[in-house]
Amino acid sequence: MTWTRCLAWLAIALLVPGSLAHAANAAAAWWGIAWPDVIIAIEGSIRTATSVMFIGWFFLCYRQARREHPDRMRWRSAWAIAGFLIPGVGIVVPYLLTRDLWRSTISNSLGLPRLWWTAFTAGNVLWMAGAGIPDVMYTWPRALPVTREGFWALSGAFSIVLIRSIMNAGTRSR
Repeated sequence: MTWTRCLAWLAIALLVPGSLAHAANAAAAWWGIAWPDVIIAIEGSIRTATSVMFIGWFFLCYRQARREHPDRMRWRSAWAIAGFLIPGVGIVVPYLLTRDLWRSTISNSLGLPRLWWTAFTAGNVLWMAGAGIPDVMYTWPRALPVTREGFWALSGAFSIVLIRSIMNAGTRSR
């Protein structure tokens, strides 16, 4: 099994509980339930591990696609990591990289990458919007955290489909 496939399966394995955690957070926020600190720490660890696995997988896939289709890939492979980590840049560059990767492995139809990035960005924008509001998870308006967690849960589900689609396309092309 290649590192790319290994990271893909690890990311998927972590995205499932991560997406469920976002859905649980949405429900908790709606009902005003405060999670114990240990659950928050576990959830944060899962989110961090998922991010590391996803970015590692994304980098390996992008680098491989760049080798196979240099004419279709407009960014250097290093941007597959830096694009997610540099503040401000992370709003646009990961989508542009995903668009190139998707077009080189799947098709010119960008429906799934757009859905994934829209859900992810919407969750992040709502997170930034609520950052200055104290205890926003447990006070009204609860619609902000419910919507944010809902977008992140959708993003996780779309990420799973995105990873599987790209990995399956890579398997068929070899």
